[in-house]
Amino acid sequence: MVNLPGLRQIEILSLSRNNIKKIAGLEEIGQTLKELWLSYNYIERLDGLQPCVKLHTLYIGNNRIKVWDEVDKLKDLPEIANVLFVGNPIYENQKDDPKLLVLKRINTLKNVDGTVVDDSLMEKVKALGDGGPTTTIK
Repeated sequence: MVNLPGLRQIEILSLSRNNIKKIAGLEEIGQTLKELWLSYNYIERLDGLQPCVKLHTLYIGNNRIKVWDEVDKLKDLPEIANVLFVGNPIYENQKDDPKLLVLKRINTLKNVDGTVVDDSLMEKVKALGDGGPTTTIK
């Protein structure tokens, strides 16, 4: 990814299917960017999203996110409401529904993997208890 200084008012950025390995260069547009579509790339880490204080939607399905700690980084985004992680290695070999595991980490979300978060879904999250995914996929 490269810096985008000429696009300071951009609200939606779609960079899916671009062989991106690292999230970077969002400093110039972080104050206005609301949606970031990065599915079908080679991203392993969610570093680089910190400048995106208005980001409410992150589609990052079918990448290479292997560690649940990466999902925790989204807690620092004050307006994050919609995420999509389907197709990442962190979803493999989970005994619980991966959507619930994401919600357990970020309980302010309104939509996870295309599913609207409602009271019944949050009850399922509560039923998971204190344990959570710590699996690292190699």
